[in-house]
Amino acid sequence: MDIVLIGFVVLLVLVFLRLPIAFAMGIVGFVGFGYLSGWQPSLSMVGTLVSETALSYGLSVVPLFILMGNLVSRAGLSGELYGASHAFLGHRRGGLSMATIVACGGFSAICGSSLATAATMSKVAMPPMRRYGYSDSLASASIAAGGTLGILIPPSVILVIYGLMTETSIRELFAAGFIPGLFGIVLYLAAVQWVVVVPLGVRLPPAGPHPAPGSPYVLALGSADRRKDLTTLVAAFDALASEHRDLRLVHAGPDGDASDDLAGAIDRSPHRDRIERLGWVDDGARAALIEQAAAVAYPSLYEGFGLVPLEAMSAGRPVVTTRAPAIPEAAGDAAVYVDAGDADALAGSLQQVLTDRELAADLGARGRARAAGYTWERTADGLVELYRRATSEI
Repeated sequence: MDIVLIGFVVLLVLVFLRLPIAFAMGIVGFVGFGYLSGWQPSLSMVGTLVSETALSYGLSVVPLFILMGNLVSRAGLSGELYGASHAFLGHRRGGLSMATIVACGGFSAICGSSLATAATMSKVAMPPMRRYGYSDSLASASIAAGGTLGILIPPSVILVIYGLMTETSIRELFAAGFIPGLFGIVLYLAAVQWVVVVPLGVRLPPAGPHPAPGSPYVLALGSADRRKDLTTLVAAFDALASEHRDLRLVHAGPDGDASDDLAGAIDRSPHRDRIERLGWVDDGARAALIEQAAAVAYPSLYEGFGLVPLEAMSAGRPVVTTRAPAIPEAAGDAAVYVDAGDADALAGSLQQVLTDRELAADLGARGRARAAGYTWERTADGLVELYRRATSEI
């Protein structure tokens, strides 16, 4: 018993030292068998197992399935498979997520590996889902769930290895996994289709005293966190400031995990005397800042909802923001979008909004109409309906 425990401990140590699991198990097995039975029998066993495994007809299908999956991926057929799935399902709610799941099922039928399926489809499906505003949680969950189909849908590598180890008919295992695999696809699609989203309401409070009166300003709201990417906004403002000599950049929000980075970016800015950090402000001051801003910039890297753009739109202020997940879903066509982290694009879009009055007025009108649909009454009705549906299914 002691030698078994020692073997497990050594195995775990080797794994934590980042030695590949196969080599770690081989070393522990070889040394343990040699200690118990002698080194000559241990060497003979290693030679026999290596030759038998390498020449096994049953296991020969495993690298061939993986090779077939690599050929399909390198040839671009995985992208074509995803495109075909999207053509059938892209028009539905959550269409990209559904297309990802179906494409994962199709790729699983080629390579038989869950890991290969998830790795391949993440390269194919993740970029478009991010581009169209899908949250990272939903996108990664769709890929991970679709990847698990590789265990069930033939030709499953796991089922091949299981059949060889248990001397079970691989044909029967494939037949047994086919229907559950298809059923899994249907259930995953149903989960995406019937996800219930209850958006928040937007209602600005009455404006209070303005905390930063003076010349026109671009407003940034939110905590100084890395995901808000305020340093990129400072770089964009530097590109604007030389042409708009009376323009200011005003940030209102508490400190966060990137406060030092933001302070450093402001100190290095040649226009730091026109950049103001107000810290936390109350609701009345926040409303006053929004209502009198020349434009509201929101260069966030990712969001769960996108409340700040909607608040700015409810006041008729033009908004320049990123295509970060959740923001396009909330803001719709009532904002100007740039790629996250692109200071030049952000500066160019702000320049356009600040100089084109017709564009600013059009964005303001569309923004008011968009924000009008996000009411707390709608949120309450959605929650009541959600509870009603949940209780009716108990």
